[in-house]
Amino acid sequence: MTHRSTQSFRARRAAVALLALAAGVGTTTTVAAPSASAAVGSDDFRAGQVYRGDFPDPSVMRLGDTYYAYSTNTGGKLLPAMSSSDLTTWRARPSSTGKWWKNDALAEAPRWATRHHAHGKWRVSTWAPSVAAVGGSYVAAYVAPVSETPRKMCITLAYASAPLGPFVDPSRGPLVCPPDQGAIDPELLVDKRTGRVTLLWKTEGIAHHAPTRIWSQRLNGTATAFARGSEPVTLLTTEGGWEGNLIENPSMVRLHSWYYLFYSANDYRTSGYAVGYAICRTPLGPCKRPSSAPLLATGGSVSGPGGADAFYDRTGTMRLAYAAWDRGRVGYPASNRCRSSARGCNQRTLHVAALAVATDLTLRVTDRG
Repeated sequence: MTHRSTQSFRARRAAVALLALAAGVGTTTTVAAPSASAAVGSDDFRAGQVYRGDFPDPSVMRLGDTYYAYSTNTGGKLLPAMSSSDLTTWRARPSSTGKWWKNDALAEAPRWATRHHAHGKWRVSTWAPSVAAVGGSYVAAYVAPVSETPRKMCITLAYASAPLGPFVDPSRGPLVCPPDQGAIDPELLVDKRTGRVTLLWKTEGIAHHAPTRIWSQRLNGTATAFARGSEPVTLLTTEGGWEGNLIENPSMVRLHSWYYLFYSANDYRTSGYAVGYAICRTPLGPCKRPSSAPLLATGGSVSGPGGADAFYDRTGTMRLAYAAWDRGRVGYPASNRCRSSARGCNQRTLHVAALAVATDLTLRVTDRG
């Protein structure tokens, strides 16, 4: 273990020990945090209440018969978290103080994250979390800003002793932050067969110079740093066609000896946003798209599905959590006035699709959720 990873492991262990001493959700008081940005028109994320509002870039983790979901900041939370027993009814994280708005799963934004002032408060935009159980505790990979003008987002890690947190980020700087572009949409893959932990992410690209890319690199066994001697590898780049000029939101799941890499592409503000996939030999590639068409696109009651996260439900069925606009209601509103209207505001809500695997390893959607 390198000196850097030893320090980060000690910081993580101390943070998790502190949380354990403080007891679980509902009995502890989390550290006060600057309010996160939230999409215009998003619903209140009320502690313990059923939530059906904006929930972009979802990540779902199953522990026994309970599912936990996390998303990009919404409802003023840095790390919105909720739970379900049936993948249909979701309840927002309980409050640790009895106040309905004190239910953030992330104790506070990292010290190095750039704050911006909006609506009378200093806020931190946090994006696209991925949460996984690693070595008896829980790790959240997520994105925070290192600058606002121009905007640049980078990847960091936080740790908790319980799936609903509170998560603590002990970092002194981001884990992934290329000098020339942002890095977003982290995904934690814990391979139960090998015990290895891999981090996937997307680099934002440089207009007319570098395409968006999806990367992969091994983490150490405690998910506190990259594995010694590991190097990042490119899994996919943009391919044109329905993907437009960007790919993002990697998610990987293992099936037998293969790895399925899901990704989103095109513009999330349009009905052209959709989900594709590739089949990989290992978490580090090589990967190949089996089709030139998306796996999940606009159709039925949804538009612009994306930000997908793959997991297995308790029956062993491969599932795909994703966010989508209601059909014909694409794009966030310009103001909150729609909250008083009968139809409410345009939001990207959580859906959970079911997938089936054919004998040739290709996938099809059996239920759009």
